[in-house]
Amino acid sequence: MRSFLTSCVCLILLMATGCLSMRESGGDLHRMEPYSPVAEGIVLDPDATVQAADAQTNVIAVPVAADVAGTVATAQVSAASGNVAVPVQRILSRGDRIMISLRGIPRPEEIQNVVDGLGEVTLPLIGQVPVAGLTTSEAERLIESTYIDGGFYRKINIIVVAEDKVYFVQGEVARQGKFSMSGDVTLLQAITEAGGYTPFANPKKVKVIRGDQVLFYNARDIADGKEADPPILADDIVMVPRGFV
Repeated sequence: MRSFLTSCVCLILLMATGCLSMRESGGDLHRMEPYSPVAEGIVLDPDATVQAADAQTNVIAVPVAADVAGTVATAQVSAASGNVAVPVQRILSRGDRIMISLRGIPRPEEIQNVVDGLGEVTLPLIGQVPVAGLTTSEAERLIESTYIDGGFYRKINIIVVAEDKVYFVQGEVARQGKFSMSGDVTLLQAITEAGGYTPFANPKKVKVIRGDQVLFYNARDIADGKEADPPILADDIVMVPRGFV
């Protein structure tokens, strides 16, 4: 009997010791840690935010997944780097044909003009305005300020549009006509743009008409490198004559 009682007391003491140990450690044999999903490097943390690395860019922080942050940051840097196509404006020069619109006044006007040899255009009331070397936007602002500062109008809106520069090729070429100048053009380039010579052309006596001037060139010597290839200017007329058959 005494042995039985001793065994019972020992069992009770062991059970009490185990329960006390669990309470002190706050343990629960069946308790699990909260589930926090982590997969493929994506942390779904509602507190995660994207901060702007560029001090010049104001960005509102928004909750995102960790793998999206790199994409957003890259887009911010790309936008802040200035890699944006910006249209290049036409710079006006002597001989340019331009259309000047006067708007926002009692009698709006459309004026076709040519930048003269002094780089100026002539406009109603204000006379000569120097525009050569200016972009079309700069010319607009200059003309507006000239009208307003001169006291002619309190408010006026100016629109300046430069016409495309062109040259002409006629005579014994494959395609006669008018051609736009997208940049510098030489005599041989003008002839090539017109499709080249016909079988009846005489390249030794090519004529360039430039206003009151008439210039003659031996295009064969130019092609052989014996002479420099001369530039073609706006409104020039290139004439390729017919040779002896």
